[in-house]
Amino acid sequence: MSESQFSVQQEEALRLQQAIRQLSEIDRAVISFHLDGFGNPEIAEMLGISINHVAVKLHRSKQQVSNLLKQ
Repeated sequence: MSESQFSVQQEEALRLQQAIRQLSEIDRAVISFHLDGFGNPEIAEMLGISINHVAVKLHRSKQQVSNLLKQ
């Protein structure tokens, strides 16, 4: 990997982190646990919400992050 490719990846990672920070606390937790490899049932148990609620929050969080990255 060239230095310029590494720099681009670092910049993209920083933009992703900044977008995730703009989410609500619960949405940040859901997407962070998902990125750490936890499944919806595990996330639901950790946060005390239903599995369906996790799926909805994850979907909406992904959409919101995508929209923030397009700005």
